[in-house]
Amino acid sequence: EFSSLKKNYSNPDQFLFLSLKNSREFIAKSLLTYEFPGKDILLKEIEAAVGFAGFSYGAWKSQHLLEDKIILSHNDKIGNSFIEKQLNILPSTCDTLRFSPKDPLVFYWTNVMDFAALYQYYNEKVAESDNKLTELYKTLDTQTGETLAQLFLQLGREFSYIITSNKESNFLSIPYGIVLFKIEHREKFEAELNKLISSYDFPFKKQQHGSTLFYSWTGSPQDGLEPLYGFVGDYLFMGNSSSLAKLVIDSTINGNNVQNGPLFLEFDPNLKEANNYISYTNNVELLNIVKSILNLASTVIAIEDKAAAEKISILTEDVVNPILDGLTMFDQTTTRSYFTADSVVIDSKTRIVN
Repeated sequence: EFSSLKKNYSNPDQFLFLSLKNSREFIAKSLLTYEFPGKDILLKEIEAAVGFAGFSYGAWKSQHLLEDKIILSHNDKIGNSFIEKQLNILPSTCDTLRFSPKDPLVFYWTNVMDFAALYQYYNEKVAESDNKLTELYKTLDTQTGETLAQLFLQLGREFSYIITSNKESNFLSIPYGIVLFKIEHREKFEAELNKLISSYDFPFKKQQHGSTLFYSWTGSPQDGLEPLYGFVGDYLFMGNSSSLAKLVIDSTINGNNVQNGPLFLEFDPNLKEANNYISYTNNVELLNIVKSILNLASTVIAIEDKAAAEKISILTEDVVNPILDGLTMFDQTTTRSYFTADSVVIDSKTRIVN
């Protein structure tokens, strides 16, 4: 197992190998002979990991780039049927990159999302005690004649979200976000969703941008606190910002998207290749948002307890902020993962700014 994994790493600066098979046997023999709380849960997790044989990690570092690769090898006998089903999904190219603005804060896409299975799991665990879900069942059946399970089955496996920075000078600058769901039969799903939402009499207003319609909450106090939904192509999008919704719509038309931005022109992360999931994070912007949240928290605390606020301010200025400032050297990070016949591969690239 070691040799078959090691050949995937060409002259790494760091390399680690772990035999998962031996690790499972060690845990079973050495630790599980004792009784302790949660033992049954641990046994179940170990059983689910049956089939995974080896773990390897390698890293390469240059002056401006840090690259990491993780490989999990497995055989045909996976202990968890849900995981086995996921691993059989073939890699594909990401279609939603064309929706993202050039400089997103966070971008994520996957083609292995199973909303029907997630709903089934939730339904089995808590549905009977969830009065709101029971009420939704009745409303959906009345308005559309379909069950919630049938509605979820219309959601494809592709799921994506885009987060951008809020550049407005509001007291509460919440990042803008959009999630995208691939829909199998858009017209049918759109009609059912509109019926369901209209039954609750939410105060939504219709907006048109180009040839695309979307609906947003009329009571929104500011952009970023504006629930909305709409359809573009075969995708349902939901978000909190009409300005980002318009950017997403425009990106598909004018090509002013992340694929033609600095991320791809200067820092090729192989996100256009066939994958099972990809992600991108602008670490510097994200750390700045964390700082803003900490400052806001300090301001709120100061209103009620000045002494506590002073202590938090000292901790933030002398400890937290210097750590966050140091992390800004890791400018941007991209991650891609794809499944092969006998492994899960995770590649990551981080650009370093000295």
